[in-house]
Amino acid sequence: MTFESDSLSNLSLIRASNTPAYYDKENKHVDNADPPGPPLVNAGEETGNVRPLLHELQHALRALIDDNTERQIDLRSLPLTSFEEARIETLLGSGEVRALINSLGNSEVRETAFAGVWVVTHFNEAGDVVGKYIEVTHCPWLLQAQREDVRDAVRRLERLLDD
Repeated sequence: MTFESDSLSNLSLIRASNTPAYYDKENKHVDNADPPGPPLVNAGEETGNVRPLLHELQHALRALIDDNTERQIDLRSLPLTSFEEARIETLLGSGEVRALINSLGNSEVRETAFAGVWVVTHFNEAGDVVGKYIEVTHCPWLLQAQREDVRDAVRRLERLLDD
């Protein structure tokens, strides 16, 4: 269990599992609260979370190989400095695939130098990052053809062939 607190927020975050629970200053549970985000870190300080994140990715890759378990890590939910986030991306490097998707906002899916490890970034209309994830998977969900889209493709090809 970890306890995180943000000095600019009236909420604290307690993680006993992957499901966060938020509590106010009086230690009362708050439903439907906006998450306060990762704890603030002073400029020049590091959280020390780069190496543990790399270990997590190593374990996730093993799980992907062993039993096809996929994993998604929300980088914005972790206490990381911008320097650490950039360091993680540098260490992961770039692979051969980079896809830009324009659907309900812009997104970028980038393969890293480690097969099965992808960085997925979502942007708002102003171009600001609104979500950043590391996905451990053979192919990120965002790149997979959706079942209904494939059905529609079959119908369109049938019409094309009927002409």
